[in-house]
Amino acid sequence: VRVPEVVNWDIPIGEWDAVVSQWLVDDGRCMAGALGKVSGQAVVLFAAAPTADLKGWKELWYGTGQEGTGPYTAEIETEEGASSISVCESATIGDAMLTGACANGIWLGRKKYSLLQHDP
Repeated sequence: VRVPEVVNWDIPIGEWDAVVSQWLVDDGRCMAGALGKVSGQAVVLFAAAPTADLKGWKELWYGTGQEGTGPYTAEIETEEGASSISVCESATIGDAMLTGACANGIWLGRKKYSLLQHDP
């Protein structure tokens, strides 16, 4: 989803959750959404929706902080069978944003997703 052409970037940091909700969640396009920035090789999220009971944060991030908690161990299927990998969710998002690829998928809320298209 692209950011609307006219955006008031002066919105205080605590009010971005409502903006994310309006852009992504309220009309049913997404079950959850977030806004963040790349910091080094990872992503730091600073807004998430839906806001009730912190549902956006819980759906999109393993852990409770803006940088998540991790890394953690996850099981993936390979050609050789099951394999354990170390996952840092913010790094998988950062890899996808910076390089357009993520070898072991993008992980959000302990769930693995595939990157189908990268639009730099």
